Amino acid sequence: MASQVILLDEEGNVPINAHWAGPLLALGARLARQPTPDPGSRLVVALTVPIRDLAAALIATGWVLTRPVASQPAVDEVLGALEPGTPVRMVANSQLIADRFVGYEVVAGRPRVRVGNSGWMLDKVDMLMPAPGLASARFRRRGLSPAGSLVTSTGRAPTWIAAQVACGADVFLVGTKSWLACEMAIRPGLGDSGVGHNSFGEILRADDGTRPAWGSAILPAARFEEAVAPPEARLAVLDGSSAIGWLSSLRTDFAVAIIDRSAADDFAAESIIQLRSMGGTPVPLARLGWRPPAGVEALAFEAWR
Repeated sequence: MASQVILLDEEGNVPINAHWAGPLLALGARLARQPTPDPGSRLVVALTVPIRDLAAALIATGWVLTRPVASQPAVDEVLGALEPGTPVRMVANSQLIADRFVGYEVVAGRPRVRVGNSGWMLDKVDMLMPAPGLASARFRRRGLSPAGSLVTSTGRAPTWIAAQVACGADVFLVGTKSWLACEMAIRPGLGDSGVGHNSFGEILRADDGTRPAWGSAILPAARFEEAVAPPEARLAVLDGSSAIGWLSSLRTDFAVAIIDRSAADDFAAESIIQLRSMGGTPVPLARLGWRPPAGVEALAFEAWR
């Protein structure tokens, strides 16, 4: 994972060199490479940071850009088994289209796929996959950005389209939802790559209830009783004191707890120490192959689920 990272609040603005960002990306990447813990245990990493801005987004991004992307079957193979009326996700002309499959036809000697109210020449369809159970509220089109510098640097450009169509919140962030949502517009990248930069939102694809495909979720820390962790998630990133209140109830394989040292609150640290003291097994950071950057303190341990 790249260590020399820049941040832009909008594409084209003057980039900010963020030397501390690379190690946080690397932490997410290292966790994504860890073997799955035993069924009765989970791995917890706790960090204290001078200020927690972007820390959760960076860790989640490192995770997403390292997790494997499932390959998709050829469009011809999918067409042979699709029944009319089946919800599908399709990529054509740099757009992600979600709607019902209508049919397959040949017009003037050229094969055409009909999805929703539109027809698409087969040679323009890059990907097609059934999406049974996809709610009609998610039927829409979304433009897909090309792979940017950070994605390219991790070798994920060839699987970028497949990743944009994949569905399921493999990671979720808990914190002040409005703050985390604003951070999704920031663009991390490499300054000397000669290509553009994807935003955190384009990489993480947080579910907003209307997206045709999603890869993460952002949950509000202050409404624990109403928020539900995605059952498929393997990593939880807890951003701040209120979010760390989730820690004892989580069942994900991995959890990262981020403590903001600029906030005068002992609750978060006490919650982590208490969980660690209840049969927790210390894990050296060297086992993760990771070192915290200057100004960041870290400890890791295995705890009961």
